Amino acid sequence: MVYRTVLKTCCSHPPTLFALIIGISRYKHPEVPDLPGAVKDVNAVVTFLSSDLDVSEDRIVILRDKQATRKAVLEALRRLAQDDTINTQDPILVYYAGHGGEAPPPKDWVASSPNGMIQMLVPYDFSFEGSKDHKGQGIFDITLSRILNDIAIKKSDNIASPFLNIVGT
Repeated sequence: MVYRTVLKTCCSHPPTLFALIIGISRYKHPEVPDLPGAVKDVNAVVTFLSSDLDVSEDRIVILRDKQATRKAVLEALRRLAQDDTINTQDPILVYYAGHGGEAPPPKDWVASSPNGMIQMLVPYDFSFEGSKDHKGQGIFDITLSRILNDIAIKKSDNIASPFLNIVGT
């Protein structure tokens, strides 16, 4: 309630928030441990956005568990850059609750982390075996960075991406 009042009193035309909310409590691969609180966190964020900030449901994309495949997450992120309803400087929230991990980079990549590894989000359909055609792979930091940069260039650089609930695998 307080947030809604602040937005209404501080801004004559508050910007419209858009959100991509991703939470994975149960993973397809049996070796990836479940995270029972991830979907609960996602539900709490969605409730906060809709109830406290009055964000309409059509501006919130939610991917839970089986919906949060590598392909679906990447497509949802890329759609943000193409969404005609997002205006310059509209805030965009990308929230991820799930596992994160790291891996050695492919031969032609340079890792920016001190340990020489690339960081990644672990989607629902992640497999420790990986693959050559991206199935089962994580969402690498460089991929995520490029997509977020594309969103910033095409739509808005007012992007919050609190990947605060990442748990290492």
